[in-house]
Amino acid sequence: MIKNKILLGFVLIDFVLLNITLIYLGYRVIVAGGSRVETKVTNNECGIECKKYIDEKLSQQLNMVNTQLRVSLRPSETPRPTLKPTTVLPQKKVRSVSYMAIPGSGSTLNNDWTSVSGSDFYFDISDYPGLKEVYFEVNIKLLNGNGAAFVRLYDATHGIAISESVLTTSSQTTSNLSSSLLNFWSGRNLIRIQVKSLTADTAVFESGRLRIVTEN
Repeated sequence: MIKNKILLGFVLIDFVLLNITLIYLGYRVIVAGGSRVETKVTNNECGIECKKYIDEKLSQQLNMVNTQLRVSLRPSETPRPTLKPTTVLPQKKVRSVSYMAIPGSGSTLNNDWTSVSGSDFYFDISDYPGLKEVYFEVNIKLLNGNGAAFVRLYDATHGIAISESVLTTSSQTTSNLSSSLLNFWSGRNLIRIQVKSLTADTAVFESGRLRIVTEN
C-alpha cells in the first residue's frame, strides 16, 4: 500500500514537470492593463516574464501535488468492531439440605419439662451462610400408650423454649416427627432436649436432629 502511494507521488511530480515543459515550449500569455498579448518562445530561451509565469504555474502544480500526496498518504482508519452489550444473567442459587445430629437420649415420668442428660449442643445461625430454614426432627414414643409424650428444644442461653419446636405422640411404637419452621436467636446458643409426660406413663426420647436448609 505504501509503495503504491509513493509511486503515485512520483507520477504526479512527472506530470508537473511535463506541464512546465509544455508551457516553456508553447506560448505564454501575458495579461497587462486588460490587453492580451501572445508571444512565442524561440531558441529555447525564456525571459524574466516567462520565468515568472513558469514559477507561478510550478507553484500551483506543486500545491496540487502536495494536496494529492497528503490525501493518498493519510493513514486509513481501521474499522472498529461494534461491541454488543453483554447480558449478565443472574446466577441461580442452589438449595442445599444438611443435618446436625443431637446427642443423647432419655425418658421421664414427670409432668413438667425435664432436661435430657447429655443432649446439650451449641447452635449458631452465622455458621450457615445463606440459611433459609431449620426444622426439628425426633424419634419418640410413650410406654403403655396412655396419655401423651412431649419433646421440645430449650435455649439454655436465653432461658426460653424454641418456638414451634414442641412435638407430641401417644404411640407405643417409635414415631418420627418433624416440627414447623424454627426461629433461633442470633449468636452461639446452648440448646438442649426437654421431655415430659401428660400422665404417669413414660415419655421416651430416642434420637433427634436439626434439618438445616441453605441457599447459595
